[in-house]
Amino acid sequence: AQARPLAEQALALRSDVYGTSSLETSESLVQLGVIEANLSLATDAIDRLSRAVDIRASLVDGPDPTLVEARRALGWQVRQAGDYDRAAALFDRALEDQRQIDDSPAAVADLMFGQASSLHDNGRLDQADSVFNEILSSIDPSARPTPNAVSALRTVGMVRRLREQYHDADPILDNAYQMSVRLYGQEHPEAIEARQEYALNLAALGRWTAAEEHLRAALAAAERALGPEHQRSAQIAGGLGGVLESLGRYDESVAYHQRSLEEKVRRHQNQDHAGVLSSLVDVGRALALADRVQEADDYLTQAEAMGQRLGSDRGVYRISSERSR
Repeated sequence: AQARPLAEQALALRSDVYGTSSLETSESLVQLGVIEANLSLATDAIDRLSRAVDIRASLVDGPDPTLVEARRALGWQVRQAGDYDRAAALFDRALEDQRQIDDSPAAVADLMFGQASSLHDNGRLDQADSVFNEILSSIDPSARPTPNAVSALRTVGMVRRLREQYHDADPILDNAYQMSVRLYGQEHPEAIEARQEYALNLAALGRWTAAEEHLRAALAAAERALGPEHQRSAQIAGGLGGVLESLGRYDESVAYHQRSLEEKVRRHQNQDHAGVLSSLVDVGRALALADRVQEADDYLTQAEAMGQRLGSDRGVYRISSERSR
């Protein structure tokens, strides 16, 4: 946030000195676009990065590192905006140029999993799997870890988990977690998140005790590094609540589900939201399983009303079923 006004000043100065369609101005557009992407200002970021790509592509002959970076950053932004075809095309072109600049696994990993993720999102699963497998074959878990290698492993593992390929995801997410610890340390946000992802996959495999151990350790690290009220801490608490439910420790699970709910209510400023609705149901279900029926009904009644306001017919049906049980 502090960097943005400085980058805006640099862009204005370079535009005045070199012109609005110069290489120097395109560099400032890339810098500002990346900052805005990190601030989740998607519309501004897409506009800056699109202009940078157009300017740079018209002026540069051959592979250019700044143009590769602009296409990479723009690819992630348009993918998040749901334009998967454009994202895949941007990653394809950036990858083609990067291979001519530096074809090492560390240099191309980020572009490859951007390409694969866009293909996956667009339903081109066979093509996506081919790229994902190429990424996996290029990474040596015993080698000195790099940020790109860790990110690539996490992405591939998460895709496998989302497809319910939990056994395939297990060694990938384990390696991603171990490498992130070697690269960043146990209490870095990246390592905490990687451990959380690995633990949730363990839970999906029914390895509840191991999942609990990893989630408790991740939660303790998140509380120390980020604070007990941080979104990541609350997300881990919610996952731990689900694991404790599966272990039959219902009273314990209630407190963790409530903690997740409270953070979502704060973040969404007491407004109706699908995430708040989901957590209301989690708390209500855990209370019911703990034989705290009246408390459970209070939460599920709130959830049912919110579901109706949100127009979630399927959600209301599920909540009504929970109440009936």
